[in-house]
Amino acid sequence: MAGKVLLWAENGYPGTVSRSIDDIIESIASGESSDAIAFGAPVALVQSNGKATVKNVTADNSSAIIGIAVRTIKTEETYGGGDPVYKAKEMVDVLKRGSIAVEVSNGSPVAGGTVHIVKATGAIRTSADSSNTVEMTGWKFKGPKDANGVAEIVLTERKY
Repeated sequence: MAGKVLLWAENGYPGTVSRSIDDIIESIASGESSDAIAFGAPVALVQSNGKATVKNVTADNSSAIIGIAVRTIKTEETYGGGDPVYKAKEMVDVLKRGSIAVEVSNGSPVAGGTVHIVKATGAIRTSADSSNTVEMTGWKFKGPKDANGVAEIVLTERKY
């Protein structure tokens, strides 16, 4: 019987909630035309047809970032053999306060370090890049990233 090996990830996998003592997680629908939202990706709240929905971060909505997409358990049928993501019209679990593992695209996080998000892509990094990033006040790194580029961040204040 064939088996699969789970790899060890020191800080977890992107979107994995950690230290869940005072988490606030809310389910919000993704838009009808929304691109796939990866687990551990920042999400922005947008108005669509009179409804509040979440989408990937872009330059147009970077001021409306409200949290991080939480990893959820899905079946192979749901994944369709592809990446584990939320698809258009799905309910997205969004961490608004608490601790979560995220992929860091640039820099070396330190405990208490500031979290910056690239406006055009939603990538998480440790430093500002002139007008291309948004500093997330109330979001801090918990420590360094692991060999897989994953670090833990703490969201101490709700954005919405």
